[in-house]
Amino acid sequence: MGFSLALLPLLDRYESIFYGINDVIAHIAPPITCVFLLGVFWKGASAIAAKLTLWIGSVLGVAVFLLNKLLPDSWIGQTPFMMMAFYLFLICMVLQVLLSYKYPVQHTAQSRDLYWKNPMDPLRGKAWSGIGSYRILSTLLLAIVVILYVIFN
Repeated sequence: MGFSLALLPLLDRYESIFYGINDVIAHIAPPITCVFLLGVFWKGASAIAAKLTLWIGSVLGVAVFLLNKLLPDSWIGQTPFMMMAFYLFLICMVLQVLLSYKYPVQHTAQSRDLYWKNPMDPLRGKAWSGIGSYRILSTLLLAIVVILYVIFN
């Protein structure tokens, strides 16, 4: 509760709550997104590197957020929050790759099955029948997104 009260002067500077929430998320999400994507798609990502990337990336995100609010006229303060999220994501990607080479993953027979050998592997797997099939659900989701885009565009 004290932490929330301490953040009030920083969070009171937003023109809307929507902008404030997006700005905060843009500084929290990059290390999480990086660890997820590299963990799923790259066999070389290690658990130690993921943990360190989450810690270092989170500290970096908080530091950039505070610098952005405390020094709004600096180059960090002038950078749009979506671009800052992208830059933080790139830094976290480089950090996790470097740390994964420093602390390599030790694969087991069970862990080898967690990675896709080919990007099409999930589509070749066994699916539930009927409406529970991920193929049907993903096609339905894509159709809904396209319809909503056409309606609201």
